[in-house]
Amino acid sequence: DMELMNEIHAEIIDEESFREIIENHLVIFCGNGMQKCKELLSKYPNAMFSESPLSAQNMIETAYHKFESEDFDDLPYFEPFYLKDYLPGKSTVKGLR
Repeated sequence: DMELMNEIHAEIIDEESFREIIENHLVIFCGNGMQKCKELLSKYPNAMFSESPLSAQNMIETAYHKFESEDFDDLPYFEPFYLKDYLPGKSTVKGLR
């Protein structure tokens, strides 16, 4: 129904993660955490796993829904939302230090 079910946050995944939601709703897992979720949550019939690459092309319905409801971000004041703190490390790219 295009409704946010949980606030967005970092989550440690185990066999009980999302259990209450999965028992009552179809849930599609995708992205770089999908494989771990698949290993732990595939026992639930309502858990589906998509290996399709994440792409803006797959967000057309969501974007259109936000447009229709005039839910716009104020771009001059937009700040990215990172789930985890950035931890700088030594570059492994040849030629960079």
